[in-house]
Amino acid sequence: AIALAIDWRAGIGAAILFLVVTMVTTQKWRREIDADRDRKARVALADMLSLRHFAAPVRGLRLAPALPGITFAGFGFAMSQTCFFSFFVPYLTADLLLGVAAAGFAYAVLQVCGAVGRVGAGWWADRRSGRVTLAWLSAGATAALIVTAALGRGTPWPLLLAASAFVGLTAVSWNGVYLSEIATIVPREKVGEATAASSFFSFIGYALGPAIFSAIVQLSGSYRLAFLTIAALPALSCLVLLRQMRKRV
Repeated sequence: AIALAIDWRAGIGAAILFLVVTMVTTQKWRREIDADRDRKARVALADMLSLRHFAAPVRGLRLAPALPGITFAGFGFAMSQTCFFSFFVPYLTADLLLGVAAAGFAYAVLQVCGAVGRVGAGWWADRRSGRVTLAWLSAGATAALIVTAALGRGTPWPLLLAASAFVGLTAVSWNGVYLSEIATIVPREKVGEATAASSFFSFIGYALGPAIFSAIVQLSGSYRLAFLTIAALPALSCLVLLRQMRKRV
């Protein structure tokens, strides 16, 4: 809205201002949040760049039998989410020929529903189980990618917004449940190590997703093929999670 009313620079300026205000206002909770911080600890650059630290994520996956499967699911979720975040608006504008404002509004619907979906997924996980919730979200992310690929230039506006909402409620609502499930399956004192190890691989998914997606679009000229190809990852994640539950891992 700010970009339309003024220009894009004002929109970015507003985002920067929001970040600065957030940074300043959260300082009053810093002492409480950092209560267990070791203020005498020193971290050297040589330690950060050592091969021992780069091998730590692989070692961390051994902390619980279920952790590799959940990490793979996180990898699939991350690839799906980052492809939506990176290419949803270009897909709507370049392929479906929507205006930038309309595509931006659809993306806003996706994000709002993603925020609501995360709370809803957490509520459901508390009443069922995190693993079951992740399996359902994996299936939902797969469906969201297929639904997005099925959109066309003649898709009615309400249906397109409904598809955007569905993407937000499924493919973007996994993060909290994923992290809480890691905390559930490892010893309390190992939660930080396990989370760091698993997140390392999910962030590889964040990096690989756009690269693979853009390569498919460049080679085939088809956004739809790219969305359908990426759908294989959450679909496989769903199967991995179901297999874990069946084996009670």
